[in-house]
Amino acid sequence: MSKKTNKTKKRNKGSHNPRPKVVSFNWKPALLVSLIAFILYGNTLQHEFAFDDAIVITENKFTQKGFAGISELATSDFFKGTFDEKGDELSGGRYRPLSLVMFAAEAQLFGEPQKEANGQIRRNDDGDILYDYPAQFGHWVNVLFYALCCYLLYYLLFLWFGQRKELVAVPFVAALLFAVHPVHSEVVANIKSRDEILSLFFLLGTLIFWHRWLKDQSNKKTLWFGLGAFLLSLLAKETPFTYIAIFPLIDWVVYKTPQKDLIKRSWPLWLVAIGYLVLRTSMVGLPKPAVNTTGILDNPFATSDMAEKLATISLICWRYVMLLVAPITMRCDYSFEHVPFATFGHPEALMGVLLYGSMIVAAIVLLKKRSIYSLVIVMFLFPLSVVTNLFFNIGATMGERFLFVPSLAFALLVALLLVKYMKLNSLKVQANAGWAVLILYGMFFSYKTFARNPDWKNNDTLFTKDVETTPKSAKMQNYQARILFEDWREGNRQAEDRPLLEQAKYHYDRSVQIYKDYLMSYYDLGMVNLYLGNKDESLAALHNALKLNYQHGPSHELLGQVHYRMTKDYNKAAFHLRYAVERLDRKRATAGRDRGVDYATAGKGDSAVMYLQQSLDMDPNNLMTLKNTSVILRQLGRPREADEYARRAAALEAKQP
Repeated sequence: MSKKTNKTKKRNKGSHNPRPKVVSFNWKPALLVSLIAFILYGNTLQHEFAFDDAIVITENKFTQKGFAGISELATSDFFKGTFDEKGDELSGGRYRPLSLVMFAAEAQLFGEPQKEANGQIRRNDDGDILYDYPAQFGHWVNVLFYALCCYLLYYLLFLWFGQRKELVAVPFVAALLFAVHPVHSEVVANIKSRDEILSLFFLLGTLIFWHRWLKDQSNKKTLWFGLGAFLLSLLAKETPFTYIAIFPLIDWVVYKTPQKDLIKRSWPLWLVAIGYLVLRTSMVGLPKPAVNTTGILDNPFATSDMAEKLATISLICWRYVMLLVAPITMRCDYSFEHVPFATFGHPEALMGVLLYGSMIVAAIVLLKKRSIYSLVIVMFLFPLSVVTNLFFNIGATMGERFLFVPSLAFALLVALLLVKYMKLNSLKVQANAGWAVLILYGMFFSYKTFARNPDWKNNDTLFTKDVETTPKSAKMQNYQARILFEDWREGNRQAEDRPLLEQAKYHYDRSVQIYKDYLMSYYDLGMVNLYLGNKDESLAALHNALKLNYQHGPSHELLGQVHYRMTKDYNKAAFHLRYAVERLDRKRATAGRDRGVDYATAGKGDSAVMYLQQSLDMDPNNLMTLKNTSVILRQLGRPREADEYARRAAALEAKQP
């Protein structure tokens, strides 16, 4: 062999580039992030029910039925179990059966049958056993699923970036920031927000299985698992539907797929989305455009023109970014008038236009370069767009829970910036600017989260805290007043408890000062003033309620009591009571009789007689109602009237075989 040949072989050997070493998944950092998330929310595990838990659990007639309620939960609007047919009016229809079905199953498997006062198991009118849901169990499940979301997020980002040495720290940094961000407190600490957690959990699962299928399309099992996970994420909440537009962008940016192949690789997921739409439409219909049919507390822009609506949405979007960057104060409510109506002259509205306009332009420009930053922007904007009230009424102005899925993009963006521009390119802690920022940010986020969680223990703690930080919210003033009023009603109603009523009155007054069309606050204000003995204020509040909705049965009922007990105008009392009984129940006579018995049991004889007499006007030959009226009148020291009802009962009884 010649020397030349040997030299050539040596040169070729030395210039050979070996195949890059494949970095295997290290589960320890992922587990660490999950443990941090679990520990951080450990102070919620003994919490009770709070805020919207009533909608999905404690006041949901389907959930309380356990397994027997699953079929109704799976085929009904999200709110129907609590608000009956009026559920659609709150949001234009929501189909989120997955979390509700879980609650129903958990109620029967881990809860206890409800008991009547006599110890008998409580049943509904159809004979179904009703169950008490164990609140602590619900909190455990929420925290566990949240920790699993953090684990899956780390794993997904490892699949995306783990083989790139310069981005190896991105999965840990992003997952850690996501785990400790205080904007997630509402989602994790409020059992109702299981829908948010499940939605993200299965969305991350979708992206992981889809990655595996893209890498090996002969493995059909991973495709089917991915499609199933995507369907479950949609059944948990609608937000992941926006990812049908994001999937091809992920394929374009992360996997560098040629443009001509994007649709071919995404169409199975689109097919699932179409199937979900068909299912959803058959159950509850499509989301309806916002219309001016309700007050601004349920339809935030019911009274706004397009310019005011767009300016206010721009302000809200700016505040969403501020919540992610600097979450100083957390709140459970952001309704009127905490979030003001704005014009484009408002500084925050203007900043929103500039910021989001810049993001849209940057996303378009960078997308051509397959920049990861374009994908980050889209992952933030698309999920956020459906909760802005821009396309349809979501029933709320803004909320921290709406940032749950979009916050993925924020965590990823901060991680990329720290890794690429601040030398945080290793999982080993080093003395550099990147690690300093991460540690300080992580400690700040963790502190805010841990400090916020106790506020969510129950409604008392939540509303007492948030009425201080959200004093301009009409809803928050109403929530706090209702808690004080309920505390008073659950007590002995002694004279020394009067301060509770006075405090409740103060917050109800503040509520209607902020929002002059707040019907329920007027109604409650009428009741509080009745108990305080403020006749004129009670009448004024109830008349204001009826001006807003003359057909509001409870206001007529209460107005009848005020006239009966305070003005002694029995004709007006009878008029309003009759109207109330007609409105409160289709079985009008039965409703009056039942309410009469309830008042008699509570020791309110005068009110009981009033209801029983109205029931007899509609059903004069009801033997039981006649006897009850006679007994109560005798107890009230009105023997002559009692004897009259007793004679009518005896005559009716004598005619019976």
